[in-house]
Amino acid sequence: MENHYAIYYQNSNEVDSRILNISAVENGEEIFSENVNITHKFAWYRLHHFEGQETIITFKFYDAHDNKFLSEKTIVVNQDYVDNKLHINGLLEKVI
Repeated sequence: MENHYAIYYQNSNEVDSRILNISAVENGEEIFSENVNITHKFAWYRLHHFEGQETIITFKFYDAHDNKFLSEKTIVVNQDYVDNKLHINGLLEKVI
């Protein structure tokens, strides 16, 4: 889809026990936050419309047994990212 990109996460573990919190912020406001319980192979995505705005996407991982924080990954999507890095991560294309 034109002017869209996918916020995407894939897990290839046969067995897992993590909670993933995926959130996005634009202009200082959280536009979404979602918790996902990961127990096995898994893929998650959300299409996001892009009009040049900066979007800060954060992936936070917690242990599902004791809710202990494990790790965090932050991606900042802006015009520079779209122009110079997004193509490295692959493209979604409509197949008819």
